[in-house]
Amino acid sequence: MKDAKNNLYYGRNFDFPVGEGLIQINERNMVKQAMVLPSDKPFSWVSLYGSITFNQVGREFPYGGMNEAGLVVEQMWLDGTRYPGKQRSHRVPRRHDGGASRQRATGSRTDELNL
Repeated sequence: MKDAKNNLYYGRNFDFPVGEGLIQINERNMVKQAMVLPSDKPFSWVSLYGSITFNQVGREFPYGGMNEAGLVVEQMWLDGTRYPGKQRSHRVPRRHDGGASRQRATGSRTDELNL
């Protein structure tokens, strides 16, 4: 939402039975590593932007947050959701700007994103 001075605001609710959580400030240039099963090779990266996240389980397990560039990522949940059977993954091709806008928003330096 924008106010009369063009400032952006973001709000959300958190309808979970557990009411406690942590607000975590994540600094720039921190080495991060994905948590994976022991047989998988973890993906690691260096954070390009600082961010603030809401974590209910612990430090590196955010439910959502926003980085300095304004990118907001949030978990969405609906108990009644039913997913289709297993599907093949798809590649998302590089955008016409060479991925520069994704790099600015996410700090990602990759040309493709596997979904």
